[in-house]
Amino acid sequence: MSDDHVPSSHPNDFGFRDLADQAPCVLWMAGVGGDWRYVNAAWTRLSGQATMRSTGRGWMDVVGEKSRTALVAAFAKGAADGAAFDVEVCLTTADAAGRKVLLRATPVMQGGTVTGFSGSIAPVDHAPKAVLSDDEQRQLFRNRRELETLVENSPDVIARLSRDLRHLYVNRATRDAFGIDAGDFIGKSIAEMGFPDSVAAAYDKAAREVFQCGEERAFNFTLDDSESRTRHFTTRILPEFERDGSIDSVLAVTYDVTQRTEAQLERDALLIREQAARFQAEAASRARDQFLAIVSHELRSPLNGIQSWTHVLENRVDTGTPSVARAIAGIKTGVQQQVRMIEELLDATQVMTGRLRMPKQPFTLQPAIDAAISSASKAAAERNVSVTTAFPDAPIRLVGNAERVEQIIWNLLTNAIKFSPQGSDIKVAIETSDIDVRISVVDQGKGISSEFMPFLFDPFRQADSSNTRRTEGLGLGLTLVRQLTELHGGRAVAYSDGENQGSTFSIYLPLRNEVDSEDEGPRAVQTVAGDDKPLSSLENVRVLLVDDQKEARDSLSELLTHIGAQVAPTDSGQHALDHLRQCGPDDAPQVIICDIAMPDMDGYETLKQVRQLERQVSTRFRGPIPAIALTAFGQREDRVRALANGFQVYLTKPANPSELISVIASLTRPAAQASATQRVASSVH
Repeated sequence: MSDDHVPSSHPNDFGFRDLADQAPCVLWMAGVGGDWRYVNAAWTRLSGQATMRSTGRGWMDVVGEKSRTALVAAFAKGAADGAAFDVEVCLTTADAAGRKVLLRATPVMQGGTVTGFSGSIAPVDHAPKAVLSDDEQRQLFRNRRELETLVENSPDVIARLSRDLRHLYVNRATRDAFGIDAGDFIGKSIAEMGFPDSVAAAYDKAAREVFQCGEERAFNFTLDDSESRTRHFTTRILPEFERDGSIDSVLAVTYDVTQRTEAQLERDALLIREQAARFQAEAASRARDQFLAIVSHELRSPLNGIQSWTHVLENRVDTGTPSVARAIAGIKTGVQQQVRMIEELLDATQVMTGRLRMPKQPFTLQPAIDAAISSASKAAAERNVSVTTAFPDAPIRLVGNAERVEQIIWNLLTNAIKFSPQGSDIKVAIETSDIDVRISVVDQGKGISSEFMPFLFDPFRQADSSNTRRTEGLGLGLTLVRQLTELHGGRAVAYSDGENQGSTFSIYLPLRNEVDSEDEGPRAVQTVAGDDKPLSSLENVRVLLVDDQKEARDSLSELLTHIGAQVAPTDSGQHALDHLRQCGPDDAPQVIICDIAMPDMDGYETLKQVRQLERQVSTRFRGPIPAIALTAFGQREDRVRALANGFQVYLTKPANPSELISVIASLTRPAAQASATQRVASSVH
């Protein structure tokens, strides 16, 4: 007889057991062949046999041989006919005397098929119908039906294990989970069902622990199905307590968690890929920053030598000869153009990557525009273009970065000058509204075609990008105008009636909030002395020059020596320290000019060791020597780092000779040196 589709239940979990155990007669549930799956406590009181020993065919051990034959036949006929039946059988009762009892069985039907039986047993001298009322019997039937439906239709594998770890019951979910019929499990351990040793060991270990401690245990395992697909499972094993607190069986509930596990594995993989992508992006960002720093350094450093040698030539040759004067002016202009392009490229890259730092503070607008006009005046004069202004009388206060606003206006002006015809006029106007200020630059130049207007502010885009174009540049000036304006919370717009109709560029910046009553803080302005002014004298000023690049070192040394300075050129930090160790109080340098990027010992470490040497032999030096960082690293963070490391002044290559000489002169004045000494001492101590 096959019991593959036996309906069963777990009365302990579903509230049925308490009700059934209170019944005075025996209540049972069985498969189609009569194998008991459940019996209440009344069976032990009637037969003396423990309920655990009665499951399966164990209950027939207390049934007489003739009665046993009759029972087998009755179950077979009931299963075939789908009908209820009564059988009178003889039992060996608790008092060891034979006793007749009446077994009543009712078939359990699913889809027109008998899947098992349930019923009662009572002594013949007791009328079963008098034990339970009709309502109680209906309630028992409903509970049993709900129990069977829930357990048998559960997608999870539900099994009951005996103390010897053999299966007393398994629901039909085993077919979908493991490809094994439920009936094949009955009476067997998990190892005997062909499961891997690791799974069987974990299963048995957890079950034993539950029997021992009465607490739930859980474990995870994997199996490969017939399609070589790995499936993931979680098994929980729970105790089934008897009335006296003992545990005669445990429940094992196994869930298929393949989808959940695979989803988690996919999330983990996505996280790993995202972290790897982020790491690569950060590495690429660092590589880009390093590349830009190297490019800046390598482009600026040669320009520093060119500019210094140009000034040496200017002071050594006869500049009264037009061709000589024109040659020197051309070299200077070329250097300035290269520096501008380098700065535009670095600024545009930082803006586009969101890395541009732009501290804001209150400032007055008109001086920033005046400075931009002054910077562009030489280019305007060369093209015979006049620049006129229309400013309101009252000063206009904004919150932003004055240097960047000056850069915006300078870019608009140089763009207008570049495309304006000889003898034309450019107008710079300021207009205010209740919420913002409009700064416009109006020219009478080439104008902008309607086709190119949508791309006007895009990086590296030029209306004429052919090899025969008449204007130079990288195509980043207007891109910077828009991006720097937007960083101020404003907007940039352009208008033109078409080609050869001139153009109007306008930027709108928000006015300063009236409730903002901050005082205008100091603004760092880079003062550039006019190139045409004669260089100041540095007579007898002792200068220690540290630069690993020979051209930069030799040209600057020659320039400073020409105006009276006593220069000690060194090519490394170590040689600079060796020079200082040989100096006495009367010939120690009055100022140090030090490059930052040098092999073995960079400018920061060089200055650090110079300060240590000054403290060690304080009698040799009258105080800390003022230091100027002269470097090709030109970003704001480079400036901040240099000043934070003790340099009094930060200058980028190529330094304007007039500006450098002015800085040296200011640092070597007695009052300036005393101030520098106090600042360095406070930073050291």
